[in-house]
Amino acid sequence: MKKLWHGTLAFAALVAGPAMAADMRVKAPLYKAPPPVVAYSWTGCYVGGNAGWIGGRDSYDLTMAGGFLNPINIFSNPANRAGLEHSYQSNTSSGTAGLQVGCNYQLSPFVVGVEADTNWSGLSETFTAAYPLSVPGTANPHTETTGKDLKWFSTFRARAGFAWDRVLIYGTGGLAVARIDSSTSVQFSPNGFGFLGGFPFNGQVSLDRWGWTAGGGIEFAATESWTFKAEYLYLDFGSFDYLSPCTNTTLCQPAPGQAQFAYNTHVRAHENVVRFGVNYKFGGPLVARY
Repeated sequence: MKKLWHGTLAFAALVAGPAMAADMRVKAPLYKAPPPVVAYSWTGCYVGGNAGWIGGRDSYDLTMAGGFLNPINIFSNPANRAGLEHSYQSNTSSGTAGLQVGCNYQLSPFVVGVEADTNWSGLSETFTAAYPLSVPGTANPHTETTGKDLKWFSTFRARAGFAWDRVLIYGTGGLAVARIDSSTSVQFSPNGFGFLGGFPFNGQVSLDRWGWTAGGGIEFAATESWTFKAEYLYLDFGSFDYLSPCTNTTLCQPAPGQAQFAYNTHVRAHENVVRFGVNYKFGGPLVARY
């Protein structure tokens, strides 16, 4: 009897075991969300360097001034000055290199910021032209030389653009300042049968010219800290005038009460810059995208 009871219990356990296992809850596999994609942020400040090309688009107008315009002078008549006044247009270029610093703030997808730079420039242009005996002014043959050097320039600009993650396209504009040295020399030959034989006219000016700049560019973030850019800037420093007086007071002594004989140089200074740069960005938040 005892053996029969034990056998019954064993059989019951064998039958009930699978049924109980079927009623137990199966734990679902643990789901792990994919890691967020970290978007690049342009917010932050940076320092960098640049190098490129600068091209002069300047104009020079040489006109007679001072005592030449006195009513009693033969050259007060514009027709007599026509062969002695000339204009020149530059088309020279050189290299440029500099440093920049700035800050950006991203208002996705828009980016705004400010940037300042200072740059060396190798731009130097000189024009020399020889002219024969003038008619009808009948002045002696002469040679004119004029030009300028742009030693350095700096800009202080705002920037605004649109970012596609690591690519930023922007426009920029603001103030510009440059160191400009300009000189003019007009030398009349002592040999001839016209007026102004041997008269020398020489003048120069060195000044810091303020103006404005505008342009645009594209910048690419290669890493979280390093960015590379290509940029175009138009620089406009306006116009200025200076006199080149006769430097031989014995030859060109004016009449009492009359102005000194001189040439006036009118310079219109504007340049184009194409350059490439690299920046190192400090900090700025990382933006998570899910």
